[in-house]
Amino acid sequence: MADPLAGLAAAARSLLADPPVTEKKLVELRAEQPSLPPAEAELADAVRQFVITWDPLETSPSRPPAFAAVNAGPLELAVYLPCWSLAAFVAAHGMTMAAVLAAAAASVVTTGAAHLDVLLSGDYPNLAARGQAPDLVGDLARPAGRRDRGWRIRQARLARQRPRSGGRAQAAALRRPRCRRIGMTSGSA
Repeated sequence: MADPLAGLAAAARSLLADPPVTEKKLVELRAEQPSLPPAEAELADAVRQFVITWDPLETSPSRPPAFAAVNAGPLELAVYLPCWSLAAFVAAHGMTMAAVLAAAAASVVTTGAAHLDVLLSGDYPNLAARGQAPDLVGDLARPAGRRDRGWRIRQARLARQRPRSGGRAQAAALRRPRCRRIGMTSGSA
């Protein structure tokens, strides 16, 4: 497979090549697509992507490789990808990280545009939890009708996540899969 970091801006390459997995951190990324219709461009501006080094809900059953959260006022569409899930997904599907991040952004914008009333009403989280609204991130491996072409992953910054209290969460963090480097998809640290 080609370089899994191909297509990423230098700052994103640097941060994702060796994520700080021993700390509770996140890498914030911005996806850009210059040729979207105006309504979708507004949604794209609201998308924030985070590659996280820990998942506060990792004890929940069968987490997908990416998940989204919606804040209605002002509109924010946050996409979270645990670093170990991103690395495993890239390896399993022969994709680059930029392609996975582009697919996630494209899915959020396309699905969000089709369900804009629900997003803006603030009801999306409750409806999605009951299965009455689609997953914004969807199936990243499914071809997206090439809606993910033209996206660029530009900005990147490292931020500290606020840890929850220790105990069971800390014990679970010690057992979770880790991604020390891009080529490593799982294993204990």
